[in-house]
Amino acid sequence: MIFLATLVLAFPGPAQRAVVLPAQVSVQGQSGAETTGRWPNHRGALLFFLDRECPVSNGYAPEMARLAQLARNGKLAVLGIHSDPSTSIQEAVRHAKEHALGFDVVVDHAQRLATASGVAIVPQAVIADPEGRIVYRGRINDQYTPDGTRRLMATCHDLRNALEAFLANKPVPPSGGEPFGCPLPTPPKAASPRK
Repeated sequence: MIFLATLVLAFPGPAQRAVVLPAQVSVQGQSGAETTGRWPNHRGALLFFLDRECPVSNGYAPEMARLAQLARNGKLAVLGIHSDPSTSIQEAVRHAKEHALGFDVVVDHAQRLATASGVAIVPQAVIADPEGRIVYRGRINDQYTPDGTRRLMATCHDLRNALEAFLANKPVPPSGGEPFGCPLPTPPKAASPRK
């Protein structure tokens, strides 16, 4: 699959500045070439950056599935993005089924979507409007503390709060803290032109 993504980053804050993501991003999907980055038939999109071998990412699978359902009920497109160069599309699809994620997945071996979104740790989520402007990027909740301790229950539901605000056409609150998880592996180097 080829996904074309044109997104704009817009993070809250006094010095808010929009950043435009690449116009075309090639990723591999299950059923051939497609385009994304704009969601004219949806109210926007929820993107989950995840990794099949990250125990923190896998631990969040039930919550990702619940939030994906909330997003779909609100007419958002939902997509899981695997950025590990060693993950094939078949492995990503199998992982989604094994963890009952309930949303489509793609692989972005060059990590263009992750880099453009500012994602360096998984799991992490991005909410974008129909024109591709990012209105939220951050952790799913605070189930894991910055030192890696897993709480019995989350006390701050960052992504749920952001989704509910976005769907209610209210200002989207920023993430309440830094995400905890697994760093993205280094993407493969592009072949340099011969001299």
